Amino acid sequence: MATIVDIAKKAGVSPATVSRALKNSAAVSEEKKQRIFDAVKALDYKTEKVHKSCEDRQRIVLITNMADIDLINGIESAIKEKGYSLLVITVGIEIQTMAEVYDQLICLKQFVSGVLIYGLFCDEKIIKTIKKDFAVVVLGDNEMCGTYIVGIDNIAASREMVNGIIKRGCKRIALITGDQKNARVRTFSYEREIGYMKALLEGGIKYDPGIVMTGAITEDAGYELTKKLLDKNCGIDAIFCISDAIALGCLQALHERNIAVPKDIAVCGFDNTRASKWSIPRLTTIEQNLNESGARAAQLLCSLIHGGDYENCKIYVKNRITENLCNPIFYCAYLNMNDARAQRSFDPTLISYEYI
Repeated sequence: MATIVDIAKKAGVSPATVSRALKNSAAVSEEKKQRIFDAVKALDYKTEKVHKSCEDRQRIVLITNMADIDLINGIESAIKEKGYSLLVITVGIEIQTMAEVYDQLICLKQFVSGVLIYGLFCDEKIIKTIKKDFAVVVLGDNEMCGTYIVGIDNIAASREMVNGIIKRGCKRIALITGDQKNARVRTFSYEREIGYMKALLEGGIKYDPGIVMTGAITEDAGYELTKKLLDKNCGIDAIFCISDAIALGCLQALHERNIAVPKDIAVCGFDNTRASKWSIPRLTTIEQNLNESGARAAQLLCSLIHGGDYENCKIYVKNRITENLCNPIFYCAYLNMNDARAQRSFDPTLISYEYI
C-alpha cells in the first residue's frame, strides 16, 4: 500500500511537499501539485492507509560518525512512545560513504520509516536523494534549503559566552576559529564568530582582526595558533575558542608559557566534550544537550512520517545558562584575590548552556 513517501518519490518531491499539496497549500506550485495528484492516482493512495503502512516500517535509522550515548538515549525515549525502534549506522565522513549508506537504506526500505543524520557533512544533493524515499531530519549545523534541521543557536550561545568574559573585565578577547573555506566547519564557525563579534559590539569593544586566528578544529591547531597569538605580544586577556578541541590545545600552549588560566588569560571553549571535563584547569565551555536535541529531532521526524508539516525548517533547542559562582568568568566577584591562599586553592569549574 502506498505511503506519502512513495508518492513523494514518484512525483520527485519531498514528503513534506506531498503533505502540503494534499492540504492544498498555496506554497506548492500548480505544476508540482499536478505531479503529486497524478502520483496519488497512479498509486491508488488512500489517506486511511498511511497508519497501516507505517506499521510495517517501524524503524528509525540514525546515520552518524559519532554515536553519542546521550543523543541515542534522547532519540529512543521519543520514538519508543510512537512504537518505533532505533537502528544506528555509523559511517565515515566522506560524501561517497553517504552514497553507499543510501544504497543500504534502499535495501531496508520496507522496514524503515525515517532517517536522522548527525555529525556528518552532507551536501544538498545527497539529502535530496534520501528525502525521495524517506522522511529526514538533520541534527547539527547545516545550510540546506528545504531540510528540517534541529540544532543550537550558535550565534546566541557564543554571544552569551563572550558577554560573560567581558563582564569579568576582559577587554582584549582573542578568537580561535575554524577555516571557513572548509565546507565541513563553515556554518558553525561562521555563526560562532558572529556571536563573538556581536558581544564585542555590545560591550563597546572594537573588533580586532589581528587577534582572530583561523585553522583546523583540532587540539594541534589550538596549540600552534595560541603560540602565534602569544608571540604577537598583543596584550590579550582572554581567548574564546569555537570548539573544546581547540581550547584544549590552547590550554597546553598557555601552560608551557607559564601563563595562569584564568588569572592571566581566561579561556573558553564550545561543546562540553568529555575530554574538556578532565582538563586542568577545568575548561569553561558551552554544553550542548544532545539528549534533548535527539528527543526533539525524533519527535519531529515521527510527525513528518505521519504527514505532519511545519513552516520552520530550522528548529533551535532553547537554552539557559547555568552558572557556578566559582566559574573563572565570574569568580572575581566572589573571591578576595588578594588572598594568596584563595588563589592557590581556587579550582575553576564548569559553566554550561543547557538546551531544553
